[in-house]
Amino acid sequence: MDRPVLPLPHSLERHGPGILGMLEPSIDLEAGAPGEDAAPEASRLFGSPWLHHVGDWPRTPEGRPMAFIAQCALGDLPEEPREARILLPESGLLQLFYDLDALPPGRDAEDRYRFRVLWTPDLEGARRIEPPPGAAEAAVSERALRGLPSWRLPSEADRRYALDELGEEEYLAYEALSSGLGAAGGHRLLGPADWLEGDAREDCAGATAHLWRSGPDDWRLLWQVAGDPDLDEALGDEVRLYVMIRDEDLRAARFLRAWVVMQGL
Repeated sequence: MDRPVLPLPHSLERHGPGILGMLEPSIDLEAGAPGEDAAPEASRLFGSPWLHHVGDWPRTPEGRPMAFIAQCALGDLPEEPREARILLPESGLLQLFYDLDALPPGRDAEDRYRFRVLWTPDLEGARRIEPPPGAAEAAVSERALRGLPSWRLPSEADRRYALDELGEEEYLAYEALSSGLGAAGGHRLLGPADWLEGDAREDCAGATAHLWRSGPDDWRLLWQVAGDPDLDEALGDEVRLYVMIRDEDLRAARFLRAWVVMQGL
């Protein structure tokens, strides 16, 4: 999937080079209908994860099993856009667990004990593991996820947004252009995040300062779980989870060093 040629409206023509320079490759994760069948090891939201043993299920400091949010089968992702696909391992399973009881925002160093990002490169011997007793569960339906190639533009709240101040007509045109890219919904791998409370890169750098030396620009979005009405209804709010990772950790597939930020309205 080549970099798209965007049909710019007249009001945005003077910003053409800047807009094209901000385009980021992404893989949208389109959620299927509730009850849609998906193989246990396939990409999906909610339900039960594919693990080697129940002891692999992450727990909070209090010993409570975290909620299983989603998993992504990397080998099933589309090969395009190539710029995005080469950043991820060719195979294995990426999984997100999160403490739905505490809802850690990811702004404090101690929040690291209330989420977990697992990458399982070898699935031989793994099986579907049902939630152990005491696991927090959102009242949501399991749904399959399907990867779709995409290119995305950052919002004005993003650190990578690089346009001069826009007039009202230009702003509305940019919003329409940006929202028209990719599939509807907010689940995705890579690309710009749909921030609810502003760019979280400074939060990531600050919360992990005692662990790793990094600045805000060292962080990127790895995985976004967002715009999901079932999750919003279960938590009584509009909630988005952003799995962030430093570029050097992504290149080395050190997913245990990913950081999760929660934002809500």
